[in-house]
Amino acid sequence: MKRKQKSKSYKLNETWTMWMCKSEVRPSQGNWETNLVQLEKLRTAEDFWELYRKLPKPSELPANEHMFLFKRSVVPIWSDPENLDGCRITLKVERQVDNGQQCDVYWHELVAAALEGRFGWCDTYVNGVSVGSDANVLKLRIWVRAYNGVAIQWMIRLAASRFLGCNIADLTVHKDLSRNLCRINDDKCVQCATADNIATWDKKRKEDHFDDLPNGSLNCNNAYNQLGFFDPKLNALY
Repeated sequence: MKRKQKSKSYKLNETWTMWMCKSEVRPSQGNWETNLVQLEKLRTAEDFWELYRKLPKPSELPANEHMFLFKRSVVPIWSDPENLDGCRITLKVERQVDNGQQCDVYWHELVAAALEGRFGWCDTYVNGVSVGSDANVLKLRIWVRAYNGVAIQWMIRLAASRFLGCNIADLTVHKDLSRNLCRINDDKCVQCATADNIATWDKKRKEDHFDDLPNGSLNCNNAYNQLGFFDPKLNALY
């Protein structure tokens, strides 16, 4: 009689950690870390999906409850050295849309993309992903470590919009973006970073005189120069 072979284990490229944050009230900076619980360190795909099946779906989360999947031992708080001066890219989903089931699909795709490194060369900038519940809104987030210019967050948003099947404009950037804005007008870079293609970006850049900034400034011109791999016609990520 042949012995039944064990199924092959697929080791993840990174060790990941699953966290949860539960609170009876909306978490604040003061009580966030207090309510944060580390669930398990995950080294293989089997480890992750076994735990994933035991966890609630986003649509089942009560208000003020959050789930996090982070690389290594990075803690999902702003004060962690890996998150310091970074940002969060957020997609909001109304609970009333399919009773939150659309968010369940998004979350499944987001964690799979994080584990598989589907952010391409920007993957090293992604510290983790999370989903949280407010009263009427579910929030999916990509946590990004510190970076220069707007090219990194722009490309992460572009990649996420593709595997989630959402509009890139719906993926908003929060926290510490002010460090990467133009010195002419603080909202210009954000507008350029959400442009649908380089042609639009280039047009806005010239109209707003970004080229007049001194060399080395954190501005749209620098971000534009970093996007040499970007095809303005196909709007494609290589």
